[in-house]
Amino acid sequence: MTTDGPASAAPDARYAAALDTAERLLGFRLERFLGTAPSEPANAADFKRIATVHAFGDVWPRTEHLDTLARAVASVAIAAALGVHEPLRGQCASR
Repeated sequence: MTTDGPASAAPDARYAAALDTAERLLGFRLERFLGTAPSEPANAADFKRIATVHAFGDVWPRTEHLDTLARAVASVAIAAALGVHEPLRGQCASR
């Protein structure tokens, strides 16, 4: 689904802002991880875009309850407890 005009410019601006937030938090650009592999369904790119905008455009910038540092500490603790190393690399390298 492709639309042209002002309505489609707003989502692109939100996506770009989310990618900038992710870079600031993680220390690297996410684009290299957001490509579509041949084995993925046709809507994989849409899902990755939605997830990126939600996580780094809507959730991480919200600081009314947790500031960014407290949110990062919680994220590191959860990833460590689950034994998931990739988020730890990004979080620990950016601090």
